[in-house]
Amino acid sequence: MIEVAHDGAIHTLTMAAGENRWNLEFVRAFDAALDTVEAALAKADGPAALVTTATDPKFFSNGLDLAWISALAESDPDGERAAFSVEFMTLMARIITFPIPTIAAVNGHAFGAGMMCALCHDVRIMRADRGFLCANEMQIGFRIP
Repeated sequence: MIEVAHDGAIHTLTMAAGENRWNLEFVRAFDAALDTVEAALAKADGPAALVTTATDPKFFSNGLDLAWISALAESDPDGERAAFSVEFMTLMARIITFPIPTIAAVNGHAFGAGMMCALCHDVRIMRADRGFLCANEMQIGFRIP
Protein backbone atom coordinates (compact mmCIF):
# COMPACT_ATOMS: atom_id res chain seq x y z
CA MET A 1 0.00 0.00 0.00
CA ILE A 2 2.79 2.44 0.99
CA GLU A 3 6.37 1.64 0.05
CA VAL A 4 9.39 3.25 1.70
CA ALA A 5 12.84 3.34 0.12
CA HIS A 6 16.06 5.03 1.12
CA ASP A 7 18.82 6.20 -1.21
CA GLY A 8 21.36 7.71 1.11
CA ALA A 9 19.71 10.68 2.77
CA ILE A 10 16.77 10.74 0.32
CA HIS A 11 13.75 8.87 1.61
CA THR A 12 10.99 8.03 -0.86
CA LEU A 13 7.45 7.25 0.22
CA THR A 14 5.51 5.73 -2.68
CA MET A 15 1.75 5.35 -2.54
CA ALA A 16 1.10 2.04 -4.29
CA ALA A 17 -2.61 1.35 -3.83
CA GLY A 18 -3.95 2.06 -7.31
CA GLU A 19 -5.78 5.38 -7.15
CA ASN A 20 -4.52 5.85 -3.56
CA ARG A 21 -7.91 6.61 -2.10
CA TRP A 22 -7.94 7.69 1.52
CA ASN A 23 -9.59 5.47 4.12
CA LEU A 24 -8.58 4.59 7.68
CA GLU A 25 -6.29 1.74 6.57
CA PHE A 26 -4.50 4.02 4.08
CA VAL A 27 -4.05 6.80 6.69
CA ARG A 28 -2.55 4.32 9.14
CA ALA A 29 -0.24 2.82 6.49
CA PHE A 30 0.97 6.31 5.52
CA ASP A 31 1.58 7.16 9.18
CA ALA A 32 3.52 3.91 9.67
CA ALA A 33 5.63 4.75 6.62
CA LEU A 34 6.52 8.09 8.21
CA ASP A 35 7.48 6.18 11.38
CA THR A 36 9.88 4.12 9.24
CA VAL A 37 11.45 7.26 7.79
CA GLU A 38 11.82 8.85 11.23
CA ALA A 39 13.46 5.68 12.56
CA ALA A 40 15.99 5.86 9.71
CA LEU A 41 16.60 9.53 10.48
CA ALA A 42 17.42 8.68 14.09
CA LYS A 43 20.26 6.43 12.87
CA ALA A 44 21.60 8.90 10.30
CA ASP A 45 23.54 12.10 10.52
CA GLY A 46 23.30 15.14 8.29
CA PRO A 47 20.71 16.61 5.95
CA ALA A 48 17.94 14.50 4.47
CA ALA A 49 14.69 14.87 2.53
CA LEU A 50 11.45 12.98 1.96
CA VAL A 51 9.86 12.61 -1.49
CA THR A 52 6.26 11.40 -1.71
CA THR A 53 4.98 10.04 -5.03
CA ALA A 54 2.72 7.31 -6.43
CA THR A 55 2.98 4.28 -8.70
CA ASP A 56 -0.23 4.94 -10.63
CA PRO A 57 0.62 6.94 -13.78
CA LYS A 58 -2.77 8.70 -13.75
CA PHE A 59 -3.33 9.43 -10.05
CA PHE A 60 -1.17 10.79 -7.28
CA SER A 61 -4.30 10.32 -5.16
CA ASN A 62 -7.94 10.26 -6.18
CA GLY A 63 -9.07 11.51 -2.77
CA LEU A 64 -11.43 10.03 -0.24
CA ASP A 65 -12.43 6.38 -0.60
CA LEU A 66 -16.09 7.10 -1.35
CA ALA A 67 -17.16 3.44 -1.34
CA TRP A 68 -15.66 2.99 2.13
CA ILE A 69 -17.16 6.18 3.57
CA SER A 70 -20.57 5.41 2.01
CA ALA A 71 -20.60 1.96 3.60
CA LEU A 72 -19.95 3.62 6.97
CA ALA A 73 -22.99 5.83 6.48
CA GLU A 74 -25.13 2.72 6.92
CA SER A 75 -23.38 1.28 9.95
CA ASP A 76 -20.22 2.31 11.77
CA PRO A 77 -20.11 0.26 15.00
CA ASP A 78 -16.36 0.78 15.44
CA GLY A 79 -16.46 4.56 14.98
CA GLU A 80 -14.19 4.45 11.93
CA ARG A 81 -15.64 7.61 10.39
CA ALA A 82 -14.80 9.71 13.47
CA ALA A 83 -11.41 8.00 13.80
CA PHE A 84 -10.67 8.77 10.15
CA SER A 85 -11.35 12.48 10.54
CA VAL A 86 -9.07 12.79 13.56
CA GLU A 87 -6.30 10.53 12.24
CA PHE A 88 -6.31 12.05 8.76
CA MET A 89 -5.99 15.62 10.07
CA THR A 90 -3.31 14.50 12.55
CA LEU A 91 -1.41 12.90 9.67
CA MET A 92 -1.63 16.08 7.59
CA ALA A 93 -0.27 18.07 10.55
CA ARG A 94 2.54 15.53 10.88
CA ILE A 95 3.52 16.02 7.23
CA ILE A 96 3.49 19.81 7.66
CA THR A 97 5.79 19.57 10.69
CA PHE A 98 7.95 16.67 9.52
CA PRO A 99 11.55 17.16 10.72
CA ILE A 100 13.09 17.15 7.22
CA PRO A 101 12.11 18.91 3.99
CA THR A 102 9.24 17.17 2.20
CA ILE A 103 8.58 17.13 -1.53
CA ALA A 104 5.37 15.95 -3.18
CA ALA A 105 6.23 14.64 -6.65
CA VAL A 106 2.68 14.81 -7.99
CA ASN A 107 2.72 12.41 -10.93
CA GLY A 108 -0.97 12.63 -11.81
CA HIS A 109 -4.32 13.89 -10.53
CA ALA A 110 -4.54 14.91 -6.88
CA PHE A 111 -8.16 15.34 -5.86
CA GLY A 112 -9.61 16.21 -2.45
CA ALA A 113 -7.60 14.51 0.28
CA GLY A 114 -4.85 13.81 -2.25
CA MET A 115 -4.52 17.50 -3.01
CA MET A 116 -4.54 18.27 0.72
CA CYS A 117 -1.72 15.77 1.23
CA ALA A 118 0.31 17.37 -1.56
CA LEU A 119 -0.27 20.86 -0.14
CA CYS A 120 0.99 19.74 3.29
CA HIS A 121 4.44 19.07 1.81
CA ASP A 122 7.03 21.85 1.80
CA VAL A 123 7.41 21.72 -2.00
CA ARG A 124 5.19 20.37 -4.77
CA ILE A 125 6.46 19.39 -8.20
CA MET A 126 4.03 18.51 -10.98
CA ARG A 127 4.14 18.29 -14.74
CA ALA A 128 2.40 21.20 -16.40
CA ASP A 129 0.87 18.98 -19.09
CA ARG A 130 -0.54 16.17 -16.96
CA GLY A 131 -2.98 15.97 -14.07
CA PHE A 132 -5.11 18.34 -12.05
CA LEU A 133 -5.20 19.50 -8.44
CA CYS A 134 -8.78 19.84 -7.30
CA ALA A 135 -10.62 20.47 -4.02
CA ASN A 136 -13.83 18.81 -5.16
CA GLU A 137 -15.24 18.94 -1.61
CA MET A 138 -15.91 22.61 -2.29
CA GLN A 139 -18.06 21.71 -5.31
CA ILE A 140 -20.16 19.09 -3.51
CA GLY A 141 -20.54 20.94 -0.21
CA PHE A 142 -18.58 18.38 1.79
CA ARG A 143 -17.56 19.73 5.20
CA ILE A 144 -13.79 19.66 5.77
CA PRO A 145 -12.99 19.36 9.50
